[in-house]
Amino acid sequence: MCGRAYSGMYAMYCILVLLTTVVAAYGCLTEILDHGLSLKEAGLFLISFYCMSLLFIICNAAHQTSHKMGPEFRERLLNVNLGAVDRRTRQEVNMFLTAIDKNPPIMNLNGYANINRRLISSATTSMATYLVMLMQFRLSLMRNAAIAARKAAMLNATLENASH
Repeated sequence: MCGRAYSGMYAMYCILVLLTTVVAAYGCLTEILDHGLSLKEAGLFLISFYCMSLLFIICNAAHQTSHKMGPEFRERLLNVNLGAVDRRTRQEVNMFLTAIDKNPPIMNLNGYANINRRLISSATTSMATYLVMLMQFRLSLMRNAAIAARKAAMLNATLENASH
């Protein structure tokens, strides 16, 4: 039960890291485009970098743990001198080796996603996709505002010319 609670907590933490990184990166990009580079943009960039570093630490630790409990632990068990132990111990070691081979240790978030180094690349890809979409929305809003401003200016110019 405790494992599921931690798993859910880390799943929410990873989602929070993803969301915070996207929002901070979007804020940084829009502020740079609007006002140029300043300390505020540097702070937003630092937040994005910090969140991505946390995601890397989590994913790398899960990868290292899975590797230590999988292939490295299997190798240690294979190096045990089974001739020096009793039959029951040999049988237990062989059953454990079979269990490791058939079901390798993989850390996951309650079955939603496996935590490994691939999660970093998929999260980065998702963040880049969201950033591109947000920037496209922003550019279309800016374009529509510019068109509306031109139409309003033309209408004002037409009204002024008509009044003279």
